[in-house]
Amino acid sequence: IGEGTDETLNSFEGFSDIVLSTWEDEDLSLLDNVKVDYRLVTSSYKDCGETLLERFNKATGKPYCYWMYQTNYNGVVNAKNKFCLKCRTDELYPDLSIFLDNFFKYPERIHSTNNGFWRHIPAMLSTHLYLGETEKLQNCFSNIKKFLSKEDFTDKKFDYLLYSEQIFAYFYMLENSFDILDNNWIDAFKKHVFIT
Repeated sequence: IGEGTDETLNSFEGFSDIVLSTWEDEDLSLLDNVKVDYRLVTSSYKDCGETLLERFNKATGKPYCYWMYQTNYNGVVNAKNKFCLKCRTDELYPDLSIFLDNFFKYPERIHSTNNGFWRHIPAMLSTHLYLGETEKLQNCFSNIKKFLSKEDFTDKKFDYLLYSEQIFAYFYMLENSFDILDNNWIDAFKKHVFIT
């Protein structure tokens, strides 16, 4: 939660179920100007465990990735609708009409934005803004947490999947019965992703 989070939340006026997933030590006074109804769910940093340093941080130098997965997980497991739209609270999307039009044309795909990743890094599925089936997203983030805590997927060799967006793409594609470590990730993205 920061300056502008209230504006981001207020931009979702008319949405049926707004969940703000954040940390238990955030300054909630920054939400005093929120006019829309929303539900607050909080995480603790200890929910992320020690695997952040053991398995993830050495490869990327980005310790926030596990934290991002935790708040995404906690937000989506508390979502009530069949589909879930996620955005960052430090970004503002005041007009989602084209994004939503594309979603209504292709509701079976996950919808996201292209932040220019693919030019340089393969299999990047942007986590800034996405819209997809809640159940698939719940399973995806549940499996990411299992992977990071070494409860499951310990046999996987993520030689080139080092960034948070790549890990998200890998586990989301597993929800579509497609392992991008064994198959061409471009084929999976063409079938299961729509970029606005």
